[in-house]
Amino acid sequence: MENLKVALRNGISTASVDANGYLCNFLDNVYGNKMIEEHLLMFEHGSGSELQSKARAVHSSSMLGYNFFSWIDEQHPFVLDNVTYTKVYFEIQLHPLNTNTFPANMDIVLDGKSNDDKRIVLFIESKFLEYTEKQQHKKMEIPVSYTRPKKYFDDCNWADVAEKMKEVFTDNTQYNEGLKQSFCHLVALDALRNNAKALKDFNDNNKYTGLQIADTTKVKILFANAIYCPSKAYEEERKMYDDYEALYKKLFMPLVNNLHNNSIQPKWYNYSQICQQMESQISDPERIAFLQRRYMDFAEICK
Repeated sequence: MENLKVALRNGISTASVDANGYLCNFLDNVYGNKMIEEHLLMFEHGSGSELQSKARAVHSSSMLGYNFFSWIDEQHPFVLDNVTYTKVYFEIQLHPLNTNTFPANMDIVLDGKSNDDKRIVLFIESKFLEYTEKQQHKKMEIPVSYTRPKKYFDDCNWADVAEKMKEVFTDNTQYNEGLKQSFCHLVALDALRNNAKALKDFNDNNKYTGLQIADTTKVKILFANAIYCPSKAYEEERKMYDDYEALYKKLFMPLVNNLHNNSIQPKWYNYSQICQQMESQISDPERIAFLQRRYMDFAEICK
């Protein structure tokens, strides 16, 4: 049985793919071979050269997210967990700490309203096959800044969580990079909810996208992982997915929730679940066929 990256590469018939699974142009990795201009500006501003590098990979997590969510707008809403999302943004910048460090980029942000008309903003970290890459299965160090309470926007116990995360990261057989990113995103979103300077920085950094939050008391902020779940036919990759999901749900989520009671509770979706929700909501049958052919033919089937 060929491995999943090879299968994904061999599944491309409309464009040339090199031996490492990279296309000549990132647009060959996008449904319809075109990107909406406002979305293009978000990628160029948020992630710099990614469109000319990582986004060309058939296993690109950013293009996976883009192909799944870019159709959403006010005329084409997406309903998920009783929330109707009518706006989508990509590569939104967040600052976890009150320092001059580079901001973190959130892959996808959905903006909508719940059934009781409350505004909901869902921040999504997209993952394709990063958890299968052995170079990311290594012992990691939490940056020293994260263990110093004064580096945060507010005095809080995130530094205590960071100290505990050090113990988690001593296992070099697991996908620690994913846990680290989730930790940083939760810190940034917590600051966004509770600190005026963090909110101002967020609005200033993302003004070009149109995503603005005037008053966080009138908005519910959510965080989710959207993770690609391979079919069981790809045994090695599927085991790595299962291991990462177990690690995240059994260790990381309780750690964060127990040590920081005010934290946003992270959600976990796999793309098979998302696709199942979207199939009846996407009005373009060609997009559905594209998502099936490019991604879901190799993924776990939701029952």
